[in-house]
Amino acid sequence: MNDLMNEESIQIISTFNKLPLDRKVEIFRGLSPTAREELLSVASRPADLTRKISEEEMFFSIKDLGEESALNLIRWTTGKQLTYILDIDLWKREMFDALYAKRWLNIISGLG
Repeated sequence: MNDLMNEESIQIISTFNKLPLDRKVEIFRGLSPTAREELLSVASRPADLTRKISEEEMFFSIKDLGEESALNLIRWTTGKQLTYILDIDLWKREMFDALYAKRWLNIISGLG
């Protein structure tokens, strides 16, 4: 049964990867943050998907999962998306939050 599930999963992923980008993005947008995270780990060209997601949508997906659980989402964010996320997260009432900055640097440096 496990081999059958594995073959079926491979076939589903292959079918997804053959879809036009607009359709893949539509499917990606309809997924939960957890499913988005999982899909990015197996999709070909995951950056193509994340580039089509707004900064706000990426922020909320990462926050819903928690930064430590959203490593694929973070890995494939664009510079603009990451700047937006960090701009919100690193500033609290116009004060720079150095502890949160350290946390984010640890997360980002661990993606290597």
